[in-house]
Amino acid sequence: IIQSGPGIADAIVQHMFGLASCPEDSPEASYQAHALVAYRSLLRQMHGDVHYLRQPNKCYFQVSLELPCAPRG
Repeated sequence: IIQSGPGIADAIVQHMFGLASCPEDSPEASYQAHALVAYRSLLRQMHGDVHYLRQPNKCYFQVSLELPCAPRG
């Protein structure tokens, strides 16, 4: 998911990775923070992870996930 622009607020990203408490600025920020924590938790249970990357012209989530292959037969 690539977004051009300023990206997600630092407080929300830090909360996602357990580096800060949930932002209380607004209900929307709090909802986003809790949702990202849940998404990351789900990915980790599936033996994956997510990283949030900021570059000069874009911000994006990089998701890594191992998908099992079905046996051929």
